[in-house]
Amino acid sequence: MKNNEIIRRLRFVLKVNDSVLAECFRLAGCKLPIAKINNFLLSEKAKEYCDCPNKNFIQFLDGLIVHLRGPSPNGLPAPVEIDNNVILKKVRIALTLESRDLDNIFMLADCEMSAHEISALFRKPNNKHFVECSDELLEKFFGGLSLYIRD
Repeated sequence: MKNNEIIRRLRFVLKVNDSVLAECFRLAGCKLPIAKINNFLLSEKAKEYCDCPNKNFIQFLDGLIVHLRGPSPNGLPAPVEIDNNVILKKVRIALTLESRDLDNIFMLADCEMSAHEISALFRKPNNKHFVECSDELLEKFFGGLSLYIRD
């Protein structure tokens, strides 16, 4: 999934406006103008559309965590390389999703996963039980998340 699509989906699921999105970027030290953020939200066919760079996207996710949960006493986490597992982990943290919530989200997405399979997605990559989150699985997660939160 593209960074822009995830921002659009989170915006829809959380029912937030442009100023809240800008606040999420700002809370992580990224001072983008609202016009630039709006360009991230446009359709790829729009003239003003632009891809959200990984650096800005990770800042958005970190800012979303601060916006929804408050600042960490340890400050913002160190920058990391973005992948589907990191996205899943940061959204889980931001929305304070527990194991049973994740079970329900994947069930709503018609994705049968055991508790062990779900926990493997959140392990460190060097752990022997680590499982890489595919684009398809991330897509299902966001589909289930929209049903879980919006219903």
